[in-house]
Amino acid sequence: PNYLHGQLHADARTAIQMGHRLGALALGLALLALAVRHWHDVRLRPWLGSLMGLFAVQVGLGIVNVLLWLPLWLALLHTAGAVALVIAMAMATWVWRESAGMSAIQQSSKKEWVHV
Repeated sequence: PNYLHGQLHADARTAIQMGHRLGALALGLALLALAVRHWHDVRLRPWLGSLMGLFAVQVGLGIVNVLLWLPLWLALLHTAGAVALVIAMAMATWVWRESAGMSAIQQSSKKEWVHV
């Protein structure tokens, strides 16, 4: 009731929460599709697992935040979880790009070897 000291009416707060939940659903589906698509890559597997685990923790933190009426420490923990998700995604992208670069180098070296 006193979120932002009453600056937003209930309908606006509800719209923000529902938008946040829909965004979380879209993120979860995208992460799941990404994990299914790239699970065969052994180098990506730890990062994909981390992303899925961090997302599950975020969902749990979000639920507890709502149930406990957004205590500041828990809201900050939820924000820190979002930062951890971004870092894990950046690392997964970096590993994927490095492995794609290595694949290209291996492909070109195989082609050179065949032509010799």
